[in-house]
Formats: sequence, structure tokens, C-alpha cells
Amino acid sequence: MRSIFQSSILILCLTLACLATASAQERSYNFDAYSVDNGLSQNSIASIIQGPEGFLWISTFDGVNRFDGYVFNEFRTNPAQERPEKTNERVVYNSAAQMGRAVVKSFGLHGSRNHLFYLDQQFRLFVAHNAGISLYDSYKGSFRLVFADSIYINEAERDFLPKFKILGEDPATQTLWVWRPAKGLYQLDSKTYELKKIILYPPNYARGNKLPHAVVMQDNYIWICFENEQLYRMDIHTARLTTFCMPTLSGKPAIRALNNDSLLVVSNGHITIFDTKRNRYSDTKFSIFNELQEPFLPSVIELDERGNAWIGGTTACWFTVSPTMRSLTTLPASTHLKLILSTRLRHCTATGATICGSVRTATA
Repeated sequence: MRSIFQSSILILCLTLACLATASAQERSYNFDAYSVDNGLSQNSIASIIQGPEGFLWISTFDGVNRFDGYVFNEFRTNPAQERPEKTNERVVYNSAAQMGRAVVKSFGLHGSRNHLFYLDQQFRLFVAHNAGISLYDSYKGSFRLVFADSIYINEAERDFLPKFKILGEDPATQTLWVWRPAKGLYQLDSKTYELKKIILYPPNYARGNKLPHAVVMQDNYIWICFENEQLYRMDIHTARLTTFCMPTLSGKPAIRALNNDSLLVVSNGHITIFDTKRNRYSDTKFSIFNELQEPFLPSVIELDERGNAWIGGTTACWFTVSPTMRSLTTLPASTHLKLILSTRLRHCTATGATICGSVRTATA
């Protein structure tokens, strides 16, 4: 399973607002960098999302930050949870790192680490963490625990793995789909948040304690990657598994649904668009190393409102790819890789760098 954490100075998604739609011409991009010196509570970032009110929510190893463009307000776990009168305690102070501005530090957040955000179809902000799942109340300005689970399956989950990650929703059955990397898939009632069902990993992987490298939800399916060159697709209504053979899939890939019929898959040295309706893929190879000759390893993909995909990884460089994937430009940067790609693209047409093929399937 790929790591979702990047230890780096935060290059915020503020840059997404200045992106133009992808074109054949190269464009310049402006970045604003923020760190603990500017008020961020910690430099190691686990998750970033823009909430319904326009704020940027940033999960760090030292609590959750809400950024309004000027101030990083903090949400932390209350070290005195056993004292009910202190559960939602707030502290206001002047931050020297934020030019003396008033900062609000709230102590009502549950969970001490691995905070991962999710915005549902009703624009409600959830955060999954090592104590369960919390829902943000914008009126009260605080988080409410809606699903509690403080028990760890094993030491790996306690010390290393993120405990929960919300994948998506199924409005037809009022189900919230949640991935628990150490165990399997959880089905929660999207109204009461009660646990309805747990779907364990296939027996051959469960017996060997082999965990997925990547899990993503696309419409009525959940895609799971356990090993090289294979993707599992699970129907969320029947739990039926279909195996897809994809030769370009290797290592610990980053996978993102572009729309209801396309997946963007970035693995070791490969950028692949998988047409899930036609069982065809288009692949472009890349080779990027840092000054220590360490290869780029993808870890996260985010989409902006203009149809661009941004990919973050481990090496100190980033590159751009045109919408038709005919040009590839590598530039120095921080620990982020950038890919500009039209989400409407289904198949690449470039010659030389792009390989198109079919995906073999088998249903269990």
C-alpha cells in the first residue's frame, strides 16, 4: 500500500485557481509555499481539501489546520478528553509566525493522527482518523464524532497505517463506503453512521496478510490493487469481483477516477489511462530521478476544477504532460510532481511514447 504522507514544505492547492485549461502551449505557474514559519502546525501533510465555505483544510502530524488565505486556525485532540467541560475548549492567541494575527486553537477534534478528509455529495466535511470518523459542524465550528472505533487490529495499524479512509457514497442504498487498510471495506449507513457490513479481503490475500497498494471508488465499483499487473473491480451492490490484467501496473501505484469510465493510474515509470468501459488502456512511460538517483514514486493524485490532474510523489522534481501527452517537460521543484491532463481524454494518440492495449478480464 502506498504511503499517503509526504514530508515536505506545503505547496498548497491555492495554485489550482491560477491554472488555465490544458493546451499545447506551455504555461507558467505561480506557487505560494507555507510551512511552520508561516503558521502551519507541522510540515508533514496527510490530506488537503477545500471545504464548502472555501477554506483549505490541511491535515498534519500535529493536528488539523483551516486556512482562510491569511490565518491557519488549529483543531487538535483534547489531551483531557475525560473532562467533559473541556471537550470543546478554544484558545485565542496572537501568532508571531502569522504576523501577529489572532489564531483560534480548538481542542474538540477526536483522533490523534491520520486525519483524512472527505466531502460528501451534500458538501458536508468528514474527517477519518485513528478513533473513527468525525463530521464538521460549520455552525458551531467544531467536529462531532459520528463513528467511533478505538480498537486496533494489530501493531501495524496502531503505529503505521491510516485506520480509515472514506471512499465514496451510494445514494441508492444510503451507504457510506469506508476503507480500513488493515481489514477490508466497511459499509456505514449514511444517515445514522451505524456499521452495516464488513467486507474482508479475498482469502488468499487475507491469509498472507497482504494489504492493498491502492483502493479507489468509481461510480458503482471499487477498484483494488494488491499486486503488479492486476486490478480487482468489486461491484458495490453484489460484491462480485472481476480481475483485470494491466501490464503497466507495478509497485505501489496512485489511482484516481477521472470520471465514470476512466481511471488515471500512475505507477513506477508509467502514466496510464484505463478506459473501464472498453477495457482498453493508453500508457506513456517516464523516467525521473532526483540528485541521489532515486526514482519518482507516485503517492497521490488530485483533480482541479479545470480538468487537470496533479500528482505528488517522492522525488525533488516535477513534470508536465500536454493533454494529448505528446510533450513531456521536466523541471526542478520541491517534492511534488505535476501532471496536466484533460480528464476528457480517453486514449492517447502520441507516437513513440504511448502504448495502447487491451485489458484481459476474469470474473470470480
